[in-house]
Amino acid sequence: MAPAAPAKPAPGGDKAPKGQVKAFNWKKLPNPKVAGTVFEKLGVDLSIEGFAINYEEVEEKFAAKVVVKKEEGAKKKGPSIFTCIDPKISQNLNIWLSRFKALGNEGIIKAARNADSSALDATAVNSLITFVPTEEDMTQMKDYLEAPNELSTMGTAEQFAWQLGQVPQLSDRLQCFKFFSQFETKVQELQPDIDALAAIVKFVRENGNIKAFLEILLHVGNFLNAGNRRLGAALGFGFETIAKIQDTKTSDNKGTVVDVIVEMLLDKKPTLIQYPKAELELVDAGARVSLETFTAEVRKLVKDWEGVKKVAPTVEAVDEADKFQSVFKAFSEKANAKIESIDKELTEATEQYKVLVVSYGEDPEKMTPEEFFGVWKNLVHTIVGTAEKIVQNREKAEKLKKREEAKIARETKPAAPVKKEEPKKAAKKDDDDDDSSSDSSSDDEAPMPKSPALAPAAKSEPAPAGAAAVTSSAASTDAPSSSAAAPAPAAASEEGGEAPAETAAAGATRGRGGAVRGSAVRGRGVTRGRGGAVAGGGMDVNAMFDKMAGKK
Repeated sequence: MAPAAPAKPAPGGDKAPKGQVKAFNWKKLPNPKVAGTVFEKLGVDLSIEGFAINYEEVEEKFAAKVVVKKEEGAKKKGPSIFTCIDPKISQNLNIWLSRFKALGNEGIIKAARNADSSALDATAVNSLITFVPTEEDMTQMKDYLEAPNELSTMGTAEQFAWQLGQVPQLSDRLQCFKFFSQFETKVQELQPDIDALAAIVKFVRENGNIKAFLEILLHVGNFLNAGNRRLGAALGFGFETIAKIQDTKTSDNKGTVVDVIVEMLLDKKPTLIQYPKAELELVDAGARVSLETFTAEVRKLVKDWEGVKKVAPTVEAVDEADKFQSVFKAFSEKANAKIESIDKELTEATEQYKVLVVSYGEDPEKMTPEEFFGVWKNLVHTIVGTAEKIVQNREKAEKLKKREEAKIARETKPAAPVKKEEPKKAAKKDDDDDDSSSDSSSDDEAPMPKSPALAPAAKSEPAPAGAAAVTSSAASTDAPSSSAAAPAPAAASEEGGEAPAETAAAGATRGRGGAVRGSAVRGRGVTRGRGGAVAGGGMDVNAMFDKMAGKK
């Protein structure tokens, strides 16, 4: 037999840590299965160029923790805790028990024995039933305690389970307790459905608006089908006609037979299309009624109660403190009356529903309340919605009409006459007012004497540089004069000197700051300006001023 081939060295197998490290938990491929895999061609050394594994760092990162052993005799190990209940059930039981710390184990067990709903509600009872120990658990705990061992050496869950298991007829007590605690909730859940069924049956059977609409629909249908041997002269119509009432369109395809009837009622009898909010909510609730579902729930409630009435009397009292039988007796009187009432109400409502369905030509065994009342829900909401739509459209049309009328009124209204503005009359001021206004407007301007007798003639000096010489070529020496015969006195310059004697025109002009103001004087003129030149026509102005001042 040929010797076996030497084992292939493992990649990195020539390296090993110096100390203890954590193991890498992987699934090792057997050597024969490596062939054909991606690992087959790998050698001992790493094949990645430019990279080397830092094994010292790897060892440091995965170094095993050193456990320091305690000295013997330093602390004695306590007794082991006995457990036998499934770990998951044990965990849930411990969590549940933590919610009832105030009661404690004894208080919980006492409440379970006496069916005390004031201590444990329906949810707590349902949970407690799942924690009842099995026969196997009870056997193991019994053997452990008979070893002998103390109850305190058992787990918390085991201690409670053992104590709970000591209650006689525990399973029967808890099943009855469950029914007691859930009864009121069940009744409160069933009663609204029964009431809704009875109410919606009465509404559809007695509502006058529904009857009127169906009657009008029958008349309109016979009118449209007049002369039609197959469809005309109908004494009634099938229930599916109500369900498909929206299918018949008007000629322009913009409305249906519902729109036509509702619009007529809106104009002539609007009360027949009015449904209060309570009635709309009622038809909505009726369409959700599941007769099959809550009938089954009522039947189950009755069946469960019959079972409780058989089991509860067999539960024997443990001692005088055991109150189970007294609780059952008080509950029994109340439950009997309530269950009898619910069963009777359901039977009556169901019978009334069947009669109503038959009155519309349908089979109650084939048509469910959801389907039947769903049709009425759609009809009522369609009528209300159609009426609202018509009212809104009319309001919009009315607003549009008013806007159009207002627009036409604006376009045809005659234009108001435009008020002509009167031309402003220019205020005429005489030379004396101008002199007064000019003299008071500036402290730099020399005052103009009002008459030769009151004011001395100003000394004439050359005008400052840049002063404007104002002339007028429009005036003539022969032009008529509109002013007084006496010539206006000349003004002095800002320095108090006499005005220059150059004259070029026969107009009299006066202005502030070089502005031209004044009136023409026949054959001569005087021009005065602030800081400006004074010009007269055809004469020596200095001589005129001297004469006016009495110098000549």
